Amino acid sequence: MALAGLAFTACYSNGDGIAPPLSQIYFPVGVATSPDQSRLYVVSSDFDLQYNAGALHSLDLKRVRQLVPRDCDKDADCVAGERCDAAGDSASHWCVAKAGKFAGKPCGALGERAVGERIIVPGRCNNVDLTSPQMGGAPVQVDSVELGAFASDLVLRQGPKGEQRLFIPVRGESSLHWIDVDKSGGLHCGQEGSGSCDSIHRAGLDSSDNSRGLRMPPEPFGIAVSAKAEAIAITHQTSGAVSLFTQDLAHWSRGPELEFILQNLPLRPVALAAVPRSLASDLLEPSSLQVGFLTAYRDTPQVDLLRYYPDAGANPSRPFLALAGSAQVRANLLDYDSRGIAVDGSERADCEASCAGESGAKASACALSCANVPLGVFLSSRSPASLISGFTQPDTWATPNRDLPRFSDVVALPYGPSRVEIGKIMTSAGKLETRVFILCFDARRLAVYDPTRRLVERWITTGRGPHALSFDYQAPDPSRGEPGHALAYLAHFTDSYLGVLQLDQRARRTYGEVVLGLAPVTAPRASK
Repeated sequence: MALAGLAFTACYSNGDGIAPPLSQIYFPVGVATSPDQSRLYVVSSDFDLQYNAGALHSLDLKRVRQLVPRDCDKDADCVAGERCDAAGDSASHWCVAKAGKFAGKPCGALGERAVGERIIVPGRCNNVDLTSPQMGGAPVQVDSVELGAFASDLVLRQGPKGEQRLFIPVRGESSLHWIDVDKSGGLHCGQEGSGSCDSIHRAGLDSSDNSRGLRMPPEPFGIAVSAKAEAIAITHQTSGAVSLFTQDLAHWSRGPELEFILQNLPLRPVALAAVPRSLASDLLEPSSLQVGFLTAYRDTPQVDLLRYYPDAGANPSRPFLALAGSAQVRANLLDYDSRGIAVDGSERADCEASCAGESGAKASACALSCANVPLGVFLSSRSPASLISGFTQPDTWATPNRDLPRFSDVVALPYGPSRVEIGKIMTSAGKLETRVFILCFDARRLAVYDPTRRLVERWITTGRGPHALSFDYQAPDPSRGEPGHALAYLAHFTDSYLGVLQLDQRARRTYGEVVLGLAPVTAPRASK
């Protein structure tokens, strides 16, 4: 959460000024991969107000994967018409063309970036143009749409029938944009004619839209959405408040509505994460205990658990958030100035997958046993720069797990840690394993932390302002001849482009490296 504190006055007009170039990524703040890993969605924030709006971009990941260099040791590792560039001190160990204009050139039509430039913009090759790739062929970008200025994050969720919807907090006007995505990656938010999302798709602006007469407070920042998207929580970085939006799953087309504002929390909540619901909650517990959020603060050394209550028994229902408990952070020197939080439920999910073959009482017993598998909770702090980790604690009297963490471990980080994400890498044995990724905005570093061995296994040097990260991985499938892959897409805020990271350890020379860049590098105006 590197931009917390870089607040602008909430004044925004989508009618005056220069419209943003929708083919250009500009100060990206959020990325999200579609569930089938066919699309990547990127939010541009227009942070320096050069344009009158931000933008959302939809990219074709199949096309991106075609452009990622293929590692090799010998010619047999390459396809027909290629050879392995494995000779000489500057060998790339990538498959290159045997003949033609770009024969033997690792970067092909992209051309190689000057060695000195790679200090600021890592990666051997120049970046790919999104709409007119230098090597020809189909464009990488498939659609785009204007948004309000100063978007701060991006979350994708699926609806009850598999529909895909993007949720984007926008600081410039204090709204929640919601955008539907079709099967081809097209973006839909009522933008016909104007090019920008209509008022229906900008929730939180009109107090007449809800029974409490609420408008969204200023400076929305962090967002977390429950697994089914029935509850959406958003922090407000200049006040002690968290907004609650709800999505009626039976009337998906209506979009989210602002329902409640939880106030009187500690000042400057910025970090927010949804708590994965347990299978036991679905089977045994009332629905009001199924959805929770963990939030952390810049000024207070604690993590709070917020519970969503649908209040379904009322007529009409009036959903709300409530503070369900607090966990003190006492593992570090000062413990305040938290910037990012992430929850790892992979171990519990693996346990619950083993319950699939059970039924009746055995299924309930299995689910209850798995509910006591703790969740990993990871918190980035700047006092000092560190990753603080712990686990949720069981409480079999009330619920199988209280969903509140107890922190115990601390790992030193470079200065400026911000967002924390949970993803997967591919091991040298071709297995997908969970890792924790910590972005260090100021230091231009990305830490890859192994939660099992409890150590940082890789430090990745990034470009300027690493701000958001999304993942794209698939396990090998020998029956279909699919080797599998593991990539990540890193949004570089300062220079307005995406870096494609290789997270496959089988590519041993480029594991943890930027192997491709998407969109031209655009330095901020103040640096020119």
